[in-house]
Amino acid sequence: NRLRSLLLAVLSGKAGGQLAYRFITMATGWEMGKSDFLTGVGGGNVPWLYQEFLPAWGGTQAELIYQLHSTPLQIFAEWGLLGIIAQLSVVVLLGYLLWRWFASELETPDLIISASLLCAVLGYFALSLTDYQLDNIAISGLLVVYLAVVASIFRQEALITLKYVPQLALAGFGFVVAVLIWLFPIHRAWQVSTQGFSALAKEDVEIEVFVDKLTQAHELVPWEPYYSYQLGWNLGEIALNSNDPSQREALLAQGVNWFQTGLKAGRDREFGHSNLGWLQLNQGDPAAAAQSFANSAKLVPAKRGIFYGLGLSLLGENQRELAIAAFTLEGLRNPLLMTSPLWRLPQFQGVYPQVLASAIAQCQDFLTNNSLSPKLETYLHRLQGMLFWWQGNLPEARASLEGYSTPLREVLLNISAGESVASALPSLAESSQKLVLSAWAQPEQRSQLLQEAWLQARQETIPEVRLQALVTTMANSDSFEGWLKENAPVWQYRRKRPGFPVNMRHMGGAIPSDYLQVVE
Repeated sequence: NRLRSLLLAVLSGKAGGQLAYRFITMATGWEMGKSDFLTGVGGGNVPWLYQEFLPAWGGTQAELIYQLHSTPLQIFAEWGLLGIIAQLSVVVLLGYLLWRWFASELETPDLIISASLLCAVLGYFALSLTDYQLDNIAISGLLVVYLAVVASIFRQEALITLKYVPQLALAGFGFVVAVLIWLFPIHRAWQVSTQGFSALAKEDVEIEVFVDKLTQAHELVPWEPYYSYQLGWNLGEIALNSNDPSQREALLAQGVNWFQTGLKAGRDREFGHSNLGWLQLNQGDPAAAAQSFANSAKLVPAKRGIFYGLGLSLLGENQRELAIAAFTLEGLRNPLLMTSPLWRLPQFQGVYPQVLASAIAQCQDFLTNNSLSPKLETYLHRLQGMLFWWQGNLPEARASLEGYSTPLREVLLNISAGESVASALPSLAESSQKLVLSAWAQPEQRSQLLQEAWLQARQETIPEVRLQALVTTMANSDSFEGWLKENAPVWQYRRKRPGFPVNMRHMGGAIPSDYLQVVE
């Protein structure tokens, strides 16, 4: 089904979802293998070096993975040309054996099982073009059994000399024993870390036990950054929530040290660099934080919050112009930042107007000096137009949006020009946005309409506290535009880090979130 859906997506010209995800991982795998064409980046190194080779045009899709979702590309990335030769050799050998077998018109009781197993291997080969599951023992182990049975049936046709079988069996057994010895500290570390995570989850958090157990886990497998990252993130989290200045300072220092340790083991992790940057900012070290955020931006430049953190760091170093440039880049990728109440803080009072002006100018520069795709051109016109509207510059907003507007944008412009909300409503199709405008125009039905709007937009019931905040702030506002720009409720949250434990093949410990407190 997956292969079929991917092929249909290609034929229909739809490049989103799974197709885009796999295209990005395949492009990354190609760059990995190409970096050392003969031998690749080395077995098992794909998850550790992935973000170093991730193309910037991939945005935030497929930003963190464990494997490349294509067996040929996975092997090429890790083993280069030698891996490709090995893959082709297997295919050629199986083809040769099939030809010999059918050409000899062998009548054998093994016909059904051997033909069935070869069809199964062929089926996996087709699936492997768009997926990689050899890290799954149930699949890779079954393939080994299939190939062993086929080899046994074909042993005479393949002219295999049996005198070396005992030596080969002994070598295979030795290899298995070596793997088991190598796996022991990995599983022991997992066991020890589970005790540490249990201590952390208790109502009265046992920080010392957590640190001791996770430190043991790290010492058992120092090449894995997972335990040092969990130490760094959790200690930083406790520090930022602590009301004890001395505890906060000590835990921040430990968190920074553990993130730096994790980055030595897995240097190409935006997670490590950006979270380290936030802790360094809280330590009062903007220069170190700026370097950490810059390292993050090199790996995943489209990640929300990175350029904002870089801007804060540069502002702390009194590098005002560079800070404005960083805030501008964040705003172009993440326009909600431009309307955030954060800009009302004293530290931003002299900066915010310049950030808005810089973002508008950058949109114009792109539109004037570059050959853009239609989608990007539309995006830039709409962004620039709405930034003008946010400033209160209606003539420029209309000029920017001419030919690129939407019914909702036209309604907002008309309301700002003096038209009543009630008279603007008929031009909008039924939507959650129209329900919000209707709630403003019909105070007696405001609560019900806002509930319907929330349900339609988010597919969930609105929490009572949020509903009351919306109703109250609307009632206390003189105009819809004034409510939207000045009085609308302020909500804060933190973004979860998608797939962090799973993509490192760990199920223990917390699922980290960014330290950045998003304010909308």
